[in-house]
Amino acid sequence: LILAILNSIYGFAQMIRTGENGRKKALILQSVSAVAFLGLCILACFTAFWRDGNITVSPLSAFLMSLFFIILGVTVGLFVGSLLLKKKRAVVLWIPAAAALLTTLLMYIGEMILLHAHLYRFGTGFFFEGIPGIVLAPVDIAVTAASGAVTLLLMCITAKKNVDAVSGR
Repeated sequence: LILAILNSIYGFAQMIRTGENGRKKALILQSVSAVAFLGLCILACFTAFWRDGNITVSPLSAFLMSLFFIILGVTVGLFVGSLLLKKKRAVVLWIPAAAALLTTLLMYIGEMILLHAHLYRFGTGFFFEGIPGIVLAPVDIAVTAASGAVTLLLMCITAKKNVDAVSGR
């Protein structure tokens, strides 16, 4: 979060100083993502997303926790992507998406460690129950994939102009 905010501030300062606007869209998206993640962090600090101590959480808590995990991944992915804008298309798109996905997965692993090989459950039924042999449920895999997919989509939008300039299209 700190790196994303500092990168945004530094990037905008460089843009103002040099007049070069190539990273503008990426910096705006990164700033919005960082502010959204900061807001969710503050909300989590004061409310713990309204968890009540049970391993199965309320729908509101499940939504906010999922959003937190997705925005965390997207923030990291956009940070990585903002540093790669002048690279080839595959690098610009897939490295940030992979970074987002891995960050979200690491967050789940951290939660699992803190909860002694358990994860918070977002409901009951197949979609919310852990898959035999692993702790993750299908919903957890979907949240992890969503962070990578959202990052990929945002990088496609952000990198279009820059990648076209590099590839000569």
